[in-house]
Amino acid sequence: MSNNCLKDICKFNTSNDYDSFVGLRIINNSPVIYLPLGYNFEDDITAKDIDNLITGIKRFSLKNNDYFDINDSHNNEDKFPYFSYKWIIENYLQYGYYNEFEYTEEIGINGKINWKRTVSKPSEIFTKKGPIYNNFIIKKSRVNDSNLLTRIHEFCVYDSYQKLGWLFDNKSTVKKPILFIDEKNKNKFISILNKELKKTFKDSKKELIENMIKILIGIDDIKHNKKSFECGTTKYYHVWEKMIDIAFSNIKNIGNYYPHG
Repeated sequence: MSNNCLKDICKFNTSNDYDSFVGLRIINNSPVIYLPLGYNFEDDITAKDIDNLITGIKRFSLKNNDYFDINDSHNNEDKFPYFSYKWIIENYLQYGYYNEFEYTEEIGINGKINWKRTVSKPSEIFTKKGPIYNNFIIKKSRVNDSNLLTRIHEFCVYDSYQKLGWLFDNKSTVKKPILFIDEKNKNKFISILNKELKKTFKDSKKELIENMIKILIGIDDIKHNKKSFECGTTKYYHVWEKMIDIAFSNIKNIGNYYPHG
């Protein structure tokens, strides 16, 4: 989405607003970004600004109790795992869909030779210098694109683009997933992912699975696109105060600069 289009979905809060919410709301499947006081319509709003806003709210909200997302209990309807959607999209843009490889062995001359398996078989040609092996055991690999983990990943990428693709200007066309996950069957696939997570030691794969689990946890019923979701805070002043403290943390006697009534 271009910067001008991003501005079109922004709400510039004023001191007269009764709604103190700052962050992102998805209303009827359309995003609305609630900017804090200080932003003006003349400002150039970029995707980076929006990401910094959500990241700052999550990081600096007081004890994280003021930040609404999938892991909090503010409201059962507020299920929008922003950071998992973002991670899944960025990972997909860099690496594509997750794939696992199947390894097979066959007799041939082209490919990686499995010498241990090759020399364990009797050779048909013998010379004074020893046996000559003309039939090599070759190890070959192919993508197992029907793997269930791949199917779940395809769904998570599609769902992430449905929710957050606008932030990335919808730069990539993702295919509709073969596997569809909803409120009725999500627990089954969450259980599958948790089992896979326990036996996985590769950090990149663990991070992928963890983010997919967060996305599946947040899935509502088949009509979930008609509902509203949000990630943000109604107490942005906590965030602002924390950022000020960090920005000026190297100033001695900072308490002297606090306003007094």
